[in-house]
Amino acid sequence: VCPTSALNMLLLVAGDAEGDRIKNQLDYVCIGGASVSKNTVDEFLRAFPDTELFSPYGDTECFPICSTKYKINEPVSLGLPCKNVDVQLYEPEDDKAVGKKVGRIAVKSPCTMIGYYNDSERTNSVFHGDYFVLSDLGYFDENGVLFFAGRADDVFNIGGYKISPIEIEAV
Repeated sequence: VCPTSALNMLLLVAGDAEGDRIKNQLDYVCIGGASVSKNTVDEFLRAFPDTELFSPYGDTECFPICSTKYKINEPVSLGLPCKNVDVQLYEPEDDKAVGKKVGRIAVKSPCTMIGYYNDSERTNSVFHGDYFVLSDLGYFDENGVLFFAGRADDVFNIGGYKISPIEIEAV
């Protein structure tokens, strides 16, 4: 298990003797702590072809939510919900279920916290019924795979339009 940034460090040594030594010993890598780009995933899997790359997704208050095994030339997703985890998507502003379109990720799981210590107001603000509602935005594809689409609380207001930094980075 390593931080996402460790992939870049492994890529720095991939073509030298140290990289060859590591390639022969590295069967699995589990990354977390930050999102990873498709380019980094593909580059890593090409440099370390016998190594499987995994990533769990979750939040401090509810972990794990999803898990994914990355593959070359496939979209980078959060993965399928873990066993006993129900994931719903809600409108960012009014907490209405949105189905398959982009919405706030909400989780019902035995691993979800029961509340913030001595802070019922904050606890009530993050729960929609039995679901813990994250600030993360996501959407499901036709196979039930969850994809990250930004953060509800991480947007710029430009001329009345709310724009996510992810949209800017994609340009």
